[in-house]
Amino acid sequence: MQRPTLNKDISLTDFNDFYWLKEELVAFCRNEGVSTVGGKLELAERIRAYLFTGEIVKPEPTTKKSK
Repeated sequence: MQRPTLNKDISLTDFNDFYWLKEELVAFCRNEGVSTVGGKLELAERIRAYLFTGEIVKPEPTTKKSK
């Protein structure tokens, strides 16, 4: 099976079946207006939510722990 292009028309199954570089995930997010904040796993989860619902999920705010 040939690797599909990562764009808004990709199926959730195809997205999950292939390995994506962080740079590819960031480029997708920038093209679709999805936040690029966070690590690769966070980006992939946001993309999954976007592909499944069509809605852009805001990243969870992070709080710094005080010592």
